[in-house]
Order: sequence, then C-alpha cells, then structure tokens
Amino acid sequence: MVAVSVAGCASTPVERKEASLVDLHDSMVAIRGQIDKTLASLNGLTSASPDRLPATYQQFAKDTDKIAEQAATVDEESRQLQTRSAEWLAGWRKSQAEVQDPELKALSERRHAQALERIQNIDRSLAEAREAFAPFVANLQDVKQVVGNDLTPNGVAAVSGTAVVQNANQAGGAAARALDATIADLEVLTQTLTPVSSR
Repeated sequence: MVAVSVAGCASTPVERKEASLVDLHDSMVAIRGQIDKTLASLNGLTSASPDRLPATYQQFAKDTDKIAEQAATVDEESRQLQTRSAEWLAGWRKSQAEVQDPELKALSERRHAQALERIQNIDRSLAEAREAFAPFVANLQDVKQVVGNDLTPNGVAAVSGTAVVQNANQAGGAAARALDATIADLEVLTQTLTPVSSR
C-alpha cells in the first residue's frame, strides 16, 4: 500500500482517492485468487478418486458459493466505477485549480489524461469480467446441483464429460484475464494519482 502524507487531520481528496483505489485493488486481487481456487476445486472434483468424492465435492461447493458472492462484488464495483471515477477526477482537478505556473498546469493536465485513460481501461476490463462471471457462476452452480444429487463415480464421470465443465473453465479463464488487466491498471492509476512527494 502506498502511503499519502498530508498535513492536518482531515483527509484530502487525494488521500480518499488512494484509499478507495487500494480497497478496490485488494478486493480484485482476492477475487482473482478465488477464481483459481474454484477452478482447481472443479477440476479436482472431476478427477477425484471414489474415496475422495465427498471431501472434494464439499470443497467445490464451498468455493462455488464463495465465487458467486464475489461475482456480485465485481458486478457492483463495475457499476459504481463511473460515479467513483468522476468524483476522483473532479476532486483532483479542484485541488489543482489554484496552480498558476503554466508548466505545472500542463503537467497536471497530462497526469489527468493518463488517469482518465486508466480509468477507462478499468471500466472496460471490469465489464468484461462481469460478463464472464455470469456463465462461469451459472455453470458452477449447475455442476454443484447435479453432482450433489448423484455423488457417485458414475455421476461425476457423466458430468465431467459434458460441455458445462469445459465452459466453466473457459469462462473462469476469461474472468481471470479481465481481472488481471483491472489489477494492473489499478496499480498504475494509484501511482498516477499519488503525489510524487508522497510515494
């Protein structure tokens, strides 16, 4: 986490921006990790030995429920990003309004443009993640339901041979790639919005 040093007790727009960005970044990192964990649980279930089926199914069911909750978080963050980013940028522009030096004003405008580009990238990658999560979670929940009703080697083998498992892996991979892009751009954006003297 990058600390911002500001005189006085009240938080500044920069400080609030950075805290919000760090929270969003940490949330996306946790969700990205859960995607990998859930895919490992899914594929572990489809290849489990008969004596391991109950334990592997329980882990898969737990991870499916967790990723479903986190998909809702991605959806909410994606929908709120536009409002939040407008507030971040407005606060930043307001804080720079009193700068008189032309060179520093130009520097501020360039940083503003860079920040805007990153925000647009984040908005796009979060939307892509949200779209990928819908089929990912739906497929996982279908597998959970069907296998839960027939937790036998034959039942698991039958489900393993369907397109649902393949589709879940593909959708999970797409969500993971989209979040990788989100996380990378959030890291750059945090640096862009943090004063050089505070890094």
